[in-house]
Amino acid sequence: MIKIDHRQVKTRETVHHPERLTRPLIKTYGRFIETDWDEALEYTCSKLVRYQPAEVAVVASANATNEEIYLIQKFARAVLGTNSVDLCSRNNVQGARDMSAPPDFLTRYQQSPDDTIRIKFETAWGVKLPQKAGLTIGGMLDDIEMGIIKALYIVGENIMLSHPDLTRIAKMLAKLQFLVVQDILHTETTAVANVVLTSAGFAEKDDTFTDTELRGQRVHSAVDPAADSRPGWWITNELGKRLGGKGFEYTGPEQIFDEMQALTPGCYTGMTSSILTKDGLLWPYPAEYHPGTAVRLAKINTGASS
Repeated sequence: MIKIDHRQVKTRETVHHPERLTRPLIKTYGRFIETDWDEALEYTCSKLVRYQPAEVAVVASANATNEEIYLIQKFARAVLGTNSVDLCSRNNVQGARDMSAPPDFLTRYQQSPDDTIRIKFETAWGVKLPQKAGLTIGGMLDDIEMGIIKALYIVGENIMLSHPDLTRIAKMLAKLQFLVVQDILHTETTAVANVVLTSAGFAEKDDTFTDTELRGQRVHSAVDPAADSRPGWWITNELGKRLGGKGFEYTGPEQIFDEMQALTPGCYTGMTSSILTKDGLLWPYPAEYHPGTAVRLAKINTGASS
């Protein structure tokens, strides 16, 4: 029997998909117009800067890489000033949680309301972080309905298809003043956006993932990003830099991973980007050159006789 790697099949399908986005889009009078990156990013920043922290939120997909998710939540907290950043569970759900996509945690479940933890990140990032509790996607929808949240940044998630209450999602997105969506394909969600930022696909990335075995793995690009699409980390980094955020001067995903690693004691302590390979390392990884921690799955005693 031939074993099919469905992830590789899906990757090939995505790279050559007829709905593949190739350039940034700005909606003008109800129609999308292709534009260059400078105009798309400047336009997006000119809109986002108008909103107070309580008026904006971020939704990230767990399909994103560790570096992308880490930077997205840093952008939400350090630039937009909000803890309202949440994820829809997908392939990299473990990595997404480790990178602090949940609204009430920083990296690897370090609680954001904890003063000691918050001050550590404030010192590293050079900015005061919000103390107000963030919202999950459900809370975001409630605040949109009440007219509190007016702008949304959605990264890699077709929320118009994945959310269980599609009717409500459609109504809530229509209420927004500004919606920016970052994705690789035209979707039901990009269709209702004001700006679409075109990101690179899985096969076009040089980032890391963490699977549910707790294995951090490095992936390398097999092909160049299609046309004028850009890596997800680059897009968020540019938004942060153009909005005046401190510490958004990254030149590659390695810098992002190593910054995360330095702020995440225990689990990722010795796991620098330079030693990660496609085979990966199991955390907790307490020191460089450590062999990694094997995962032992406990046998559950159900009470049934053997």
